[in-house]
Amino acid sequence: MSSSSIGKNLPPKKLTGISLNREGNKSDFGLIYKKNLKSKLTIVITKKIVPKAVSRNRIRRLIKEVLRKINLKGDLKIIVKQDLSGLKLQDVKKNLEPQIKKLI
Repeated sequence: MSSSSIGKNLPPKKLTGISLNREGNKSDFGLIYKKNLKSKLTIVITKKIVPKAVSRNRIRRLIKEVLRKINLKGDLKIIVKQDLSGLKLQDVKKNLEPQIKKLI
């Protein structure tokens, strides 16, 4: 089987909400949400944006704390676009909550 034929017969994924906030609307996060029976959270923080693992883990903890009180029924993928390790919980909450509520 050639590498070009791999994945061609797979059905496309149906996403219910996408908020990637490209060029015109600058944001700290990109969000992808898919309604599902099981809840799954994925947080993507690249080494290019935040080089230190301690800082990446702090950002993950801040985001998880914001999402702890929001009841999600589906898969949520958060793509962090800027270093947020210096921000406080209230600042992250103020940036992230409106985007999530608009998406859901």
